[in-house]
Amino acid sequence: MQVEQLLSMQKQKIKRRVIRLSDSYPIKKSGAAKQNIFIREIPICSGGVGAGLWEAGEMMSRWIYRNSDAIKANFTGCLELGSGVGLTGIVMSTFIPTTMTDYKQALLQNLRYNIWSNSDCTDKDDLFNTPTEFTYFKSHAELIKQNAQIAYIDWFDLNQLNPPEEDFERAQLLPFNQSLNLINIISNKFNLIIGSELNYCVETVDALVNTLEKYLNENGVFWEIISLFRGVGPKLFMTKLKNNGFEVEAREAEEYMYNGIESCQRKRNETYMMWTIYKKGTANVMTFGNGPLVDWENIEYTLAAE
Repeated sequence: MQVEQLLSMQKQKIKRRVIRLSDSYPIKKSGAAKQNIFIREIPICSGGVGAGLWEAGEMMSRWIYRNSDAIKANFTGCLELGSGVGLTGIVMSTFIPTTMTDYKQALLQNLRYNIWSNSDCTDKDDLFNTPTEFTYFKSHAELIKQNAQIAYIDWFDLNQLNPPEEDFERAQLLPFNQSLNLINIISNKFNLIIGSELNYCVETVDALVNTLEKYLNENGVFWEIISLFRGVGPKLFMTKLKNNGFEVEAREAEEYMYNGIESCQRKRNETYMMWTIYKKGTANVMTFGNGPLVDWENIEYTLAAE
């Protein structure tokens, strides 16, 4: 069964979710409130595979949340590729300036909506269990409003600045009285680029390699999380990067990252790898994942059983 088919089973309507990042492990400080992120998913007919929240995005968000102090100490900005519904980028933007990107008008509009619902919609105290949680949300909302930006990137045409127009009914997903407000990053470089489940499709591998090489600083690092059930795409992508002068490191996802996630991927008990990629010779690289290195060139990559 194809990834698109698996996702489409429950993605033909608008759905709203609350992601509580600290539910799966002890909160960092005793008595601290949980961070709630509000996410709207849209029909797959509008946004394709980026219309819904992938398990890997939630897992990466948990890791970012737990390692936020180190991220703030090492990076001053972040680019997210293939942002989809925007959970990971929104979480990152509570710590450092973050530019979220995608290529479809509907996805970009939904990104704007999800940024808005986590930054401008700060009078909804009835959505929270305690006043402390609401106060915590408002403090993060100010950071998201300040740090979160959206840009258009077409991996196959990196000189294109604006998304193509789409069907009006499908694409009108902005919050009331809000504009898309895309920024131009065509000449920018980033010390940190992140993404989840980016290279499951063999046809996009070369374009993704070109995109990474265009936007990654000489001393920058790329983090990705992806399931081993994505066929040959991930290994082909990593091999091309290695041949282009990059160091490629793989680590298994940490156990707490899986806890409490309900998804079709989790029901299949998929295994996820955390990738750290940087140019050879780069010093003091902050790695994605804290476990031992895995021999990624001898990992068995497969497709999920139907």
